[in-house]
Amino acid sequence: MSLLIITSTVNVNSCLTVLVDPEIRLQQYISSILFYIKIKNLESIIVCDNSGHDYSKINSLIALAEKYSKKIEFLSFTSDHKNTMRYGKGYGEGEIMEFVVKNSVLYKNKENSFFKVTGRIIIPNIEAVIRFTPIGKNCFQRTCFNSLKKEDKIDTRFYYIKKHEFEKYLIRSYKNVNDNEGFYLEHTFFRSIIRNKIKYSFFYILPFIKGVSGSTGVDYEIPKRSFIIRSLVNVFFNILKIKLKISL
Repeated sequence: MSLLIITSTVNVNSCLTVLVDPEIRLQQYISSILFYIKIKNLESIIVCDNSGHDYSKINSLIALAEKYSKKIEFLSFTSDHKNTMRYGKGYGEGEIMEFVVKNSVLYKNKENSFFKVTGRIIIPNIEAVIRFTPIGKNCFQRTCFNSLKKEDKIDTRFYYIKKHEFEKYLIRSYKNVNDNEGFYLEHTFFRSIIRNKIKYSFFYILPFIKGVSGSTGVDYEIPKRSFIIRSLVNVFFNILKIKLKISL
């Protein structure tokens, strides 16, 4: 069984964000949380909002969590508006994760690793992704599936990582984010991973991501044909890592 951390910003206060309507964002977050509550191989869920929104008052979430016997924890705080506006949503996301580590009761439970997902996206095949993710092995996904292009980022929308490595190497990576200069959380994570020689694999089952980018308004979902091709590329990279015994 697994722990999932869901990040949330209902009331946007960051730069370079086009989807700012709090009502639309809230409905997307609620739909996402309801979806993850129903996932069988998720035992615990932490939802943390950095704009002061309190999900614990939404009865439908509480009722469904009880129905599916899920341990669920709702956290809320108000982020540093000045820095989030100055540095971007990656900075705000980093604040959320740091707040969870320091304040969550469920986070301190027995699980040694956790999955993290950006709150407004849904991963329809997450049950298979979790089932084929080795316990205690860090897993990320590439941001670029062009094998000829050198990777300088790692996807931070969804990942799986050991708690002690996250706390030691990645928890403060957001301090280096600057969206206005084109240096995102994906860059800071990748640099920290490489600099600290953190061992990781790509997910064995490629996560299929559905949702809309808050930054651009572009739909994340790709055609099934493209997803199949990317899945095959993902398999290739995993085999290559095993053969060469390296972290790409």
